[in-house]
Order: sequence, then C-alpha cells, then structure tokens
Amino acid sequence: MDIQHDDGTAAQRIAAAVYIAKYAKGFRAILLDGPQHSAAPLDQALDALGCGGDPARVDAAIAELHNALRAAGDPVGINAATRDFTIARSGGARPDETVYLCPTGACSRVWWPQPGEAVPHCATGNTELRRERL
Repeated sequence: MDIQHDDGTAAQRIAAAVYIAKYAKGFRAILLDGPQHSAAPLDQALDALGCGGDPARVDAAIAELHNALRAAGDPVGINAATRDFTIARSGGARPDETVYLCPTGACSRVWWPQPGEAVPHCATGNTELRRERL
C-alpha cells in the first residue's frame, strides 16, 4: 500500500495511523537528524490522527510528514510497501502484534497496548477501542 497516494478512505487512514505509530521512534530520529532538526511534522501527524480527527487535517498531516521525511533524506517516507517488510520476511515469522482502533472506524485513533494499562475508550462514543491483530 502506498500511503503517499491515499485516496482518502478511512481504511487507508487507519493503515497510515498504525504505520506511523509503529515507526514513530525511527521517524523522530530521522527528522531530528535532518536539515530542520525538528520532529514537528511527526508530532502534528500523531495529533491529527487522534480520535475524531478531521479527515482533511489527517491527510494534510500525513502528506507533510511524508515530505519532511523525504527532505530529511529518507528515501521511503510514508510508503508502507517498502519499509521493513524484507527484514521481517528474511528473519522468519514475527509474532502477531495487537493494536486497538476506533470501535466504529469513524476515525484513525490507534493505541498500542501497554503493560498494566486498561484499554482506553473512544472519546466520541465512550466505548472501548476495538482490538485488531497485525
């Protein structure tokens, strides 16, 4: 999936949110080492991806993050089709990862489970986030 050419669907926004959350630490390092020495595009994308995020704002933030990563020298940017998948295949099977998403799919909220923490609830519907396996 090439998130850079997102057609604006909720499923693609969710995929982008999961991808950005998964690689946030690496993205932050790339951006801080880049010419702007700023992780602001990542922080803005993570903020926009919060529950109830406006789709236009989410799309703009994802595009800005992609462009900032490319400007910082990352040849992939936000292109899930090419980052890390060769490494995962060559090293054998990975255990399934669990992620929690918006229960209705109305937004792109993503929460990674933390030991000892209860699963949060959706801010708009007050229902527990939906569990998915990657």
